[in-house]
Amino acid sequence: MAGESVLIVEDEPIVVLDMKSRLRKLGYQVVADARTGEEAVSTAKELLPDVVLMDIQLEGEMDGIDAAEEIRHQIDAPVIFVTANTDDETRARAKTSQASGYILKPFNEREIEVIIEMALYKHQADRELRRSREAALKAVKAQNEFVANMTHELRTPLNSIIGMAELLRSRIQDREAGEYLDILRQSSTTLLSIINGVLDFSKVEDGKMQRHERRFDLPALLSRVLDQVAVQAANQGLRLECELSPDCACELWGDEHKLQQILVNLLSNAVKFTEEGRVRLVVRRAPYEGENAPAGEPASGRSAASGRSAAPVFEFEVSDTGIGIPAAQIEEVFRPFAQMNQGSTRKQGGTGIGLTLVREMVEVMGGTIELQSDLGAGSEARVRLAFNTVADPHEHRLHAALPERITSLHLLSASPGRIRHLAEWCELWGVAFTGHDSKEATLQALQTARPGAVLCLETGIPGYEALRHELQCGVGRESVDGAGASPVLGVVTIRSIERDDRSRSFPACGNTRSVLEPLRVEQLRNVLTGLAAEHDTEESNHDRRKHDPTSQRREGGRNDGLSDKAYAEGRLLRAFLEAAGRDVEWLSGDRIDSETLAPVVKRFRAAAENEGLSELSEHLFRLMIALRRDDHQTVRRLLQYVERLCDEMVDD
Repeated sequence: MAGESVLIVEDEPIVVLDMKSRLRKLGYQVVADARTGEEAVSTAKELLPDVVLMDIQLEGEMDGIDAAEEIRHQIDAPVIFVTANTDDETRARAKTSQASGYILKPFNEREIEVIIEMALYKHQADRELRRSREAALKAVKAQNEFVANMTHELRTPLNSIIGMAELLRSRIQDREAGEYLDILRQSSTTLLSIINGVLDFSKVEDGKMQRHERRFDLPALLSRVLDQVAVQAANQGLRLECELSPDCACELWGDEHKLQQILVNLLSNAVKFTEEGRVRLVVRRAPYEGENAPAGEPASGRSAASGRSAAPVFEFEVSDTGIGIPAAQIEEVFRPFAQMNQGSTRKQGGTGIGLTLVREMVEVMGGTIELQSDLGAGSEARVRLAFNTVADPHEHRLHAALPERITSLHLLSASPGRIRHLAEWCELWGVAFTGHDSKEATLQALQTARPGAVLCLETGIPGYEALRHELQCGVGRESVDGAGASPVLGVVTIRSIERDDRSRSFPACGNTRSVLEPLRVEQLRNVLTGLAAEHDTEESNHDRRKHDPTSQRREGGRNDGLSDKAYAEGRLLRAFLEAAGRDVEWLSGDRIDSETLAPVVKRFRAAAENEGLSELSEHLFRLMIALRRDDHQTVRRLLQYVERLCDEMVDD
């Protein structure tokens, strides 16, 4: 290292002469010496020495430590303290200055030579490291720009594919072709979501993620979110639940797109790492400080620094019964590309950036996220975000009262959370509510219910078939002549996507309708309103038939306990089974002749469409899809279900 330039900063002339002599003897070039900290800084900027030997106690206002920090910022040269001070305070300050060495006076030539060599070597290594880091950052920036450009290029044609599929879907009448288009659109939307995630991640890396706020309907957004994860949950046999607090059914002002991405990522992640049980989304108001801002004002007007918001705070809680996360790894899962369980991730797929994006988006929106988990018992993520309401929540369509025809709702459910949730909504709608956890309690309550009661039950609950039979025998529908009036207005079944349970299980208990899991409040409300309207229509038709005896003769003497629609479906089911049994021996043998059976299914599906039997048409369509895929197990199961359904209707 001999020959390197050295600047001496020392206010004792004799010490300066001694240091110059020793350094020159070692082969170093002493370019100058300074007496004060101010002089040291100006001289270092002018001469740019390779190393500075600095005393700490100097004349003037700036001591050696202050001067060392300034020199390091100005010329980035290593500074070695040469001092007689050994007190704790001085040494502590010297550490913060990031000096390259600390030599106590008096010193010998060998000691100072070693320290100078080490300081110069370390400084050079640090400089090379900084250069490498800067080059790496430039490369990452170039890569992010490339990814952003490519994702933009990919999004353009993909958006066209989705848009054209949606336009074509409205023009397609054939259900099979429509299903193919729906699959195409869903797959394209999933691919677009992945591309958007990559683009958002590149924005995070570049610090360019921003909020884009507008007016949006929270219940409608939640419905879209649930649609995106419902099939994934059903395929894994999971129960997907959503609980929306009544005071959260409103229109908000905020970043709708980011909120949707946050919830989809959290729910998808919960489903991915849950093998059995349930995944639940709960939306509620959280306590907040301050008064509401004017309606429609963007939420960005609040102070992020203080952590206080004048807007209502909404809490989105996603919980599951999955494998859980070890406490030591909770923070780790928010890191980019981190995989908590490699085996599960490889099986389920994933980019490894979902939770990273969730936290970044939450922070950009000025909110907070908390993750709690018990290994083997599940996880719970809680996001709190402030949104302004842009209208009075009580004016939202979900807050409107139900028709007076509906007096009470009886829910048979295995979920205490669902019972509690619907109780809140029924109170808002002005409808009496009772939750039941057993068949016996349900039957007893219906026997004493007021006219206008609606039974709502989950099709997978234990005792479902027994309940159906007892309801048919006990609490039945009123007959055509008005005798034996029943308090039951209708039945709403809550069925899972993967189950074959249909809405024809309770024909003697009024009009029966079904809703799909996950149950949405808006979906249930629409079905209840429809039941009331249909009952009014049937009463009108009943009065017409009562005053026109020839109308009964025109109906061919069919079972008066069935509605026109149920009778038509039963007739078509029997005809289909006769044709299928004649053309295909599907009840015996190991193999089903799909080519022979497919035309039969297609013919009767068209007949169901012509008679307005949409649910039967949908069931036959599923049978057609299974035939096209040569899924004989599903075909046999669906045919057996058709046979059982037909038998039930005949028995009834």
